[in-house]
Formats: sequence, structure tokens, C-alpha cells
Amino acid sequence: IKSWNKAAQKMYGYTPGEVIGQDISFLGLNLSPETLRNHRQSLKQQGFYRDEYNVKDKSGKELTILASFNRIENTDNSSGYVAVHRDISIRKILEAQLRTFNKNLSRMVEERTGEMKNALERVRYSEEKYRSLIEQAADAIALFDDRMKILDVNQSATKLLGYTKEELVNMALQDV
Repeated sequence: IKSWNKAAQKMYGYTPGEVIGQDISFLGLNLSPETLRNHRQSLKQQGFYRDEYNVKDKSGKELTILASFNRIENTDNSSGYVAVHRDISIRKILEAQLRTFNKNLSRMVEERTGEMKNALERVRYSEEKYRSLIEQAADAIALFDDRMKILDVNQSATKLLGYTKEELVNMALQDV
């Protein structure tokens, strides 16, 4: 580390004097040789790379950071890298909570959908049972709307009134 600004000091808790000259691994960032090789290759070919890491601040608190690395060319033909770290710990916590919420919501929707299907099936069964009772009743039964138009009749009503079901439906009571 060759430079350490106030934002880094605030995020990690270390002063520039504590970190200048240190290797980045003191933050608990232990990358495999293969990962380091891939990052160096990205920097060489593309001039940048970005990745998320889990590190620790001075107090030992774990942070999830989004690190962006950019290659810089100096006027003396030397090169180096600038790293920008952004603490995304809260975002990661919220993302995890959102995933949990979505799973719970999906489960609740599935449960409620199952309940609604069961309720609908019970209503259908009840309607079939009701229709069967009405159709088989010995008494004449008619259903009317609020204007006293016939909506439905059973077979006993058609026999009693001398009309077919099709003729009676939509007739007004006073027309019968």
C-alpha cells in the first residue's frame, strides 16, 4: 500500500502510518495464487477489474467490500494500480433479507393458493349438491333476480307451470 486516504481510514479504522508499506493481506484478504493471477491478467488486458471481498477492519469487524482496481500509467513510464473500496456490507445484509423475504412470500403464496383451490373445490361440491337437491325436489322451485325475473327453475316448476325451462328463464314473474 502506497497511499491511504481519509475514506479508507474511516472505513477500516487504520491511519496512513499503520498501512503504508503493508501488503493488502493485513485486512484479512487472502486470495489464492490463481485468483491473484486472474486479477493481474484482467488488469494487464483490460486495465481494470472489480470484485467483492470479505475483509476485516481494525476492530475485527467483518466488512464486505466492492473493490475496483484500475491500472494507471505515470508520466515517467512507470505504472501502478489504484484501488477503490466501497463498503457494501449493509447492501449484502439487505440482499440476504430480501432473498429470505422472497422465499417466505413464495411459500405463503403457494400455501394460500392451495387453500383457495381447496375452498373453490368445496364451493363447487356444495353447488353441485345444492343443484342436485333443487332439481330432485318434488316442490316447484324458481330463482329470481331483484327485478323478479326468473333466473332458474327446477323440473317440478316446469311441469306445474307448463313451460320449458328455456321458456321460463328470463320471464318476469307477472308474465307466468
